[in-house]
Amino acid sequence: VTGVQTCALPISACFDVDLRFALYEQAFLNMFINNGPCVAASLSKKIDYLMFKLVVPNVPTTDPKFIKLLGFKIDKTPSYATPTQKWVWEDDTYEVIQREFDKMVEAKLKIASRDVS
Repeated sequence: VTGVQTCALPISACFDVDLRFALYEQAFLNMFINNGPCVAASLSKKIDYLMFKLVVPNVPTTDPKFIKLLGFKIDKTPSYATPTQKWVWEDDTYEVIQREFDKMVEAKLKIASRDVS
């Protein structure tokens, strides 16, 4: 892909939670779908992320009733999230990802400009 920077990541990050979290913390922005690693990452204030595809038909743990049972509100990011952490209650389509990425970049730039002042 033109203009996209890549880097080799150690395979051990698949099995080493500390290493995985260190990589998440160093990333400009993590983008997840609703799964185990993102749930754990969402509990850290040091990890910036967008989480997509929170409701998936025919997957019991992503059923709206189950999500509400856990205490979450549909279409809301949990109150414990930071301004650079967001639950996106839409599928992970190109358009949705691009829109939310652009919004988050803008939010991160605003925060960075406040920190510099």
